[in-house]
Amino acid sequence: MTSISIDRDAVVSLFAKMEHRSEDLSAALSAVPAAADAGEASADLGVIVVAIHELAEKAQIALTGLLDLGIAAVDDLLAGDEDAAEVFTQMEGLSFS
Repeated sequence: MTSISIDRDAVVSLFAKMEHRSEDLSAALSAVPAAADAGEASADLGVIVVAIHELAEKAQIALTGLLDLGIAAVDDLLAGDEDAAEVFTQMEGLSFS
């Protein structure tokens, strides 16, 4: 049987880096111009930019939710929750770098 050891501070640090990247994405989205001068393709380009912006916002919201769930899972694991322990057992070998 493999033993998994979780350091909450290390997980929080990793998640903080991911949250920072999420904030960077949010800031970049805020800087996207509302309109672009692309000649005859301006309308088409505008539709594409809006679609990308909406998807990126959804990704940012999902990441925030996943980070919250990840911390909750770590807290449950450290509290002895067997269901949370199983989640980490299934994640063994994955890389989050």
